Amino acid sequence: MTPRDAPLRGHLPSSPVPGPTGASRLIRALALRSSRWGGWLWVLALLATACTAAVAPAGAPVLPEFVPLRWLPDIRSVLARDSVATRDVALAPADAVPLKGDTLTILVQELDAGKPRQWAVVLSLQDLKPKERLMRSPGFTMYLNTGYSARFGPAPPTAVLIHVFGPYSPKRGGASPKAIWSGALVNPEFLRLGLERTAALFSRISHDSGSDPRLKGLHFTLSVSSNPFPRDQVARDRAATAALEITDAESRAYAGFIPAMMAFFQIVNQTPGMRELLFKILDVPWWQLVAHGGNISNVSFELLPPFDRLPPSGWGLPPDMNVYSLGLRLSVYGKPTLLCKLALTQPRVPLFNSAGIVGLAVMRPDGKGPRLMIRVMAGSAAHPLS
Repeated sequence: MTPRDAPLRGHLPSSPVPGPTGASRLIRALALRSSRWGGWLWVLALLATACTAAVAPAGAPVLPEFVPLRWLPDIRSVLARDSVATRDVALAPADAVPLKGDTLTILVQELDAGKPRQWAVVLSLQDLKPKERLMRSPGFTMYLNTGYSARFGPAPPTAVLIHVFGPYSPKRGGASPKAIWSGALVNPEFLRLGLERTAALFSRISHDSGSDPRLKGLHFTLSVSSNPFPRDQVARDRAATAALEITDAESRAYAGFIPAMMAFFQIVNQTPGMRELLFKILDVPWWQLVAHGGNISNVSFELLPPFDRLPPSGWGLPPDMNVYSLGLRLSVYGKPTLLCKLALTQPRVPLFNSAGIVGLAVMRPDGKGPRLMIRVMAGSAAHPLS
């Protein structure tokens, strides 16, 4: 099996290794906390301990498809009344920095037994309170099994204000809609890293495997951890991946994949109703939660192909923006529990607010139960637009 048609397997140990450069420091860096904004996503913080990607021996599963989304009439009317944009992503210049007032409008749709429910989630950057301006996430280092290391320095938090409308259903008044405010403090370095560069890396490897004879039948492992790898493993894996010609920029992007993903899900966790939706889809037996005191640990994942380039116009973006798809398979206690497909692009303002994620489709591995689709529908920046 070649990199073109095989999934990339990852494993995330549930027990963090303590130490100044260990997982405990990485989790603290991910988990900025304030009484105004609530806690962090403790479940997914467990993912921060390590990440491994490798060619898996079995074929990739069928991922959920991106489907066209349209606002239901009732929710569109409510958003218009509140002057919330529902279409067009207006990008700031490529060198623009995030500022207060940068805003994204995201459509979240659950499809259960053929019946849709929709939420609108508005993410806007806000000012920090005086005490929050003094907060800093600790710096940490991520290590690749090829010998590369990426240092992420201390950073002040960014405040994201969250406004949720919904749920709404096609039957007027049938979903008891509400408007709820929340917020999150996140590490801006992780949002700025984005996720599309990791997708671009594996898209390149997949493409090269079909044209470069050196990669024919190549089996390799790419691992990233918050602790250094043994020297003998680094020497072995560096030799195995030499033909891939991975650049330092690509290595740093891959080292930042987990922190960037965690920053996005940290916002999801603080979004009223979204955490409950994910747990509704997550196929974890209740008795396993009881047996583990209600905690989810022993979490693993695989990066799944195809790592395709998508047409930017399909996501309301200009042609100079690169959009990639990337699949994830999440397992809990050794059992596959969730399949995800992401649409990723550069985290250019205002897409900084979502770490460059413009689409997300979620379902259970068996195809049963509800399906979730998330899509960026509108965005504006607090800058003169290009």
